[in-house]
Amino acid sequence: MAKFRALAGFVLLAWAGATEAQAPAAEAHRAELATITNLAGRGDLALRERFLGEYGAAPARHEVIGRWLPVLGADGLLDVLEARNSFCHTEGHDLGAEILLRVKDLGVALAACGQRCTTGCTHGVLKQAFLGGGGSPFKHATLADVRPRIREICAGGAAGDVEPGNCAHGVGHALLVLGGGDLGVALGHCGAFTPRALAYYCASGVFMEYVTGGESRPAGRSIHHPCEAHTEYPPACYKYAAWRILQARGTLDAAAAECLTLAPHLRRGCSYGLGSTQMKELDQAPERLGHVCGFGDADDRLMCVNGAVEILAAYRPFAAATACRALSGELAEACRVAVREGRYGLGKPFRLYFRE
Repeated sequence: MAKFRALAGFVLLAWAGATEAQAPAAEAHRAELATITNLAGRGDLALRERFLGEYGAAPARHEVIGRWLPVLGADGLLDVLEARNSFCHTEGHDLGAEILLRVKDLGVALAACGQRCTTGCTHGVLKQAFLGGGGSPFKHATLADVRPRIREICAGGAAGDVEPGNCAHGVGHALLVLGGGDLGVALGHCGAFTPRALAYYCASGVFMEYVTGGESRPAGRSIHHPCEAHTEYPPACYKYAAWRILQARGTLDAAAAECLTLAPHLRRGCSYGLGSTQMKELDQAPERLGHVCGFGDADDRLMCVNGAVEILAAYRPFAAATACRALSGELAEACRVAVREGRYGLGKPFRLYFRE
């Protein structure tokens, strides 16, 4: 895995052309990883119960995670968080940040997180790497620090085992915070990513941070906020905002009718978002995918299938395969592509994901 080291008070990210670490560095990497994994307390049920008691009652849960990291270890905490909530994406953000603060090595932190807590831990590491501050030895990064390096941050091999699209999504989270919550500023910086598919995934991180990170919908704004104002990557926004539409309209049919009133590029994004809200239902009855996504024109239906299957394939692959078999023709092929590409693949039909 490519190495990331804290030098001169800030994170120096490995460039795309960096050579693989030599044996002494790799050994140091393994030794650092051993300080936060496979600790003696990992399997101690009494310690786990104590942690959960403190975690459930704490107003600042990241502080509890920081205290327990040297006791249960990163893998032990991931075990507990996943047992408590198998998705644990938001909880994973806090853990990833605390891991990086402790080991002060981005490569080690990413290795500790892997794909766990639905990659929330990895996203927390990337976000913390940019934000720094507090007790961190890293420089408190600014947007001016980040933009010149955006093209290299997630280039092939630079982020170790993390998919470039997944990496770009994590960067998007950080960009919104660094931009003071200004969506336009953060999304503008996402535009520095190439290929454009990575800019899309970066935008998805920006929107996730905005919609799920505590930002409330301003009074008087429509249920499509902020997707109606920031329209370059509609599915990246509606993936998180469609829940509000479904809640406001009450049923999937009514929410779909709401989507179909929009301009074509927003319709596609809204359809994608509605598909992504149906994971629980499709996990229980995957053969209903054609019915769930039976609204609108061919592009609307395809994007609904993509929104549903990309996430279903990641966490319920058998259900995703069953769902695809229930379809026919071009929609079945599109479903199989969605399974193959997953959440962060670069081979999706991105012409439907972009405004134009």
